[in-house]
Amino acid sequence: MKECYTCKETKSYVNFYKVAANNDGHSGVCGSCKLAYNQNYKKVNKDKVRDAYLRKTYGVSLLEVNVLFEKQKGRCDICGIHEKHCKHQRLGVDHDHDSGAVRGLLCANCNTGIGFLQDSSEFTEKATAYLVKYGK
Repeated sequence: MKECYTCKETKSYVNFYKVAANNDGHSGVCGSCKLAYNQNYKKVNKDKVRDAYLRKTYGVSLLEVNVLFEKQKGRCDICGIHEKHCKHQRLGVDHDHDSGAVRGLLCANCNTGIGFLQDSSEFTEKATAYLVKYGK
């Protein structure tokens, strides 16, 4: 049994994360308190968390994404739907999977669509020809 530094409740060791730094091998804060802290941190530091994610995942800053957003007038770079009408409420960062270069901001449907078409202009042209063939 161990007392949490935050809530002061005595709980079983299974409620504490394992860490090598402490004498008993467990964190001083219980999992519930740690989760609450992390959720609050993400809420209070939303931009900081998103900036870190964008830098790690795409190599661009939140500022760069915001500039791209303004350049695109808040619209998907393919279909033109405004972000406020997007299913997921935020345009996604589209990038070239080979080079890692960011291409633009896309709605979930367009981003998924070009992903399924393997980012191939050849497949996209064939898909377009197929739809035209059937009057779409």
